[in-house]
Amino acid sequence: MSDESIPSVQEAISEPSESAEQAVDSTSQENGEQAVAAEAVATLNDPSASKVEKKAAQKMLKKLTLKIDGEEYEENLPFEIPDTAEARDYMRRELQMGKMGQKRAQEKSQIEKEVVKFIEDLRKDPRKALSDPAIGLDLKQLATQIIEEEIENSKKSPAQLEKEKLMSELQALKDEREKEKTNSQQKEMERLKEEAYERYDILMTQTLEKSDLPKSPYVIKKMADYMLLGLQNGKDITPEDVLPLVREEIQEDLKQMFAVMPDEVVEKLIGKDKLDSLRKKNIQRAKQAPAALKAGAKTSDTGRVKVEAKDIKDKQTFKDFFKM
Repeated sequence: MSDESIPSVQEAISEPSESAEQAVDSTSQENGEQAVAAEAVATLNDPSASKVEKKAAQKMLKKLTLKIDGEEYEENLPFEIPDTAEARDYMRRELQMGKMGQKRAQEKSQIEKEVVKFIEDLRKDPRKALSDPAIGLDLKQLATQIIEEEIENSKKSPAQLEKEKLMSELQALKDEREKEKTNSQQKEMERLKEEAYERYDILMTQTLEKSDLPKSPYVIKKMADYMLLGLQNGKDITPEDVLPLVREEIQEDLKQMFAVMPDEVVEKLIGKDKLDSLRKKNIQRAKQAPAALKAGAKTSDTGRVKVEAKDIKDKQTFKDFFKM
């Protein structure tokens, strides 16, 4: 065995030493990264930390993985973004939409170029252009059909050919008229729908302006649902007709919701100013109650009121209709 194949004592000692140093360095690096991460989390959770410190501690992203038409690739961002689910999802969605729009525009431009080139080739050399396997056209079969058509036309008289030509033109004109009629009907239907929307919007606005309910999407949807139910049952219902039902339903919804909520949540939702205003009204109402009771004691004729209430009960109300 030669001396070259036998490692020296110094080499034998240095190799394990270097491996040990690398392992120590790697462990130190991991511990350092963990310490930095822990310090960043502590800074973000520290209420006394400044915005600058929290921003510096927040993990940032410089790359994002995008997926366009099933293909994934990494995109370098022009600026750093916070490494949070909200930031990642928003930036990924915006970039993918932009990239997809750009790709679709390029594909459209390429298709237009290919169509223009095909038309030019068709004018120059029809046989060569139509022989392209991508078109899938049998030239011999096409030629046979043309020849057979010419033979059939040669057997017809000029008057018959003229008649068939006129019939073909008449059919094309009829088809065009039908298409125009359909388009006109669709436009008229859209116009009527828009007029109906505007009319009901005005009616709802006027009704809500005279009521204690706000013109919010929540209230309008409930009114529209009741009115639509009436139309489906052949009843022309107005916003004023359904307003009491909507008010009662909203009040019942709020009543049930507040009944199960903790007091602090209810107070937070309503607001301190509104609660103070309600307390003042309740106190004022309590002060006025004795006077109202004295005035009510003088009223003795209650029979007529009961009869009127019975008569109203016997009639079918809009509320009764919607419960059918």
